[in-house]
Amino acid sequence: MTQHSLLRLIAIASLFVINTAVSQPLTFGFNDQWYPLSYRSETGAVAGVLPDLTRALFKEARLAEPTLVGLSWNRVQLDVERGRLDGFVSFPSVARKGYSQAVGPIFYPLRQKPIIYQSQDTVLDAPFKLEDYNRPCALIGDGWSQQFYTERNITPVFGRDSKACLRMVAGGRADLFLHPAPIFKVLVNWLNLEDALVQLDDVAGEMPFYLLLNIRDRPDVLSASQQLGAALLRLQNDGQWQKMLTKSEQRAIARCLKGGQTSC
Repeated sequence: MTQHSLLRLIAIASLFVINTAVSQPLTFGFNDQWYPLSYRSETGAVAGVLPDLTRALFKEARLAEPTLVGLSWNRVQLDVERGRLDGFVSFPSVARKGYSQAVGPIFYPLRQKPIIYQSQDTVLDAPFKLEDYNRPCALIGDGWSQQFYTERNITPVFGRDSKACLRMVAGGRADLFLHPAPIFKVLVNWLNLEDALVQLDDVAGEMPFYLLLNIRDRPDVLSASQQLGAALLRLQNDGQWQKMLTKSEQRAIARCLKGGQTSC
């Protein structure tokens, strides 16, 4: 083999290695118990609104289907920070911005709607006024809610999870819980609190969720993020993303409430 042929072979092999590295599917982590937005099904597959939309976006961007894993939420964040996962879908808090970058426009608007105790005196069509409530419940570790109430000089009571806050409102220990409608529709059924709690149509606030990627010193991930951002913008501009989002929510809620079950 001549020196020229050998160099040519090395160059071809190098291109193969680079292309293989770039084409490796990205790995995303999701909360495995955040019904119906993300969870691990009985078969072990990652399912829910956010995983469904993530797969759809990758398909639109013509990228390899991502590998999705379901873990505890703390583990997801830690693994993205340490580079064991490529990304996740969440609110870009100050801490998360330290190790990840938001891709494109808002991926999922987490609209926070008021949940209150339903009594004979409840007026459902009255305009929602935050100042009418003095014991709102917020989730421990929920930076958005803490900031929301701090800016309004309100001190909330805290619950360890969504179920805890719903029970606190139903039991009179809190008088308000701001939470997304898909989660409420599932949990209020599972907890048999449909006669005690009601969610108003007003949107009290919005927590914007973005596709967040760890792109530090990773040109292949940076390239993929640009493709994903462009695809998301394209889908939103032609009105398709909202339709996909609505259908995904409907499917996920129906799946979680099928047959009177209390898991998805």
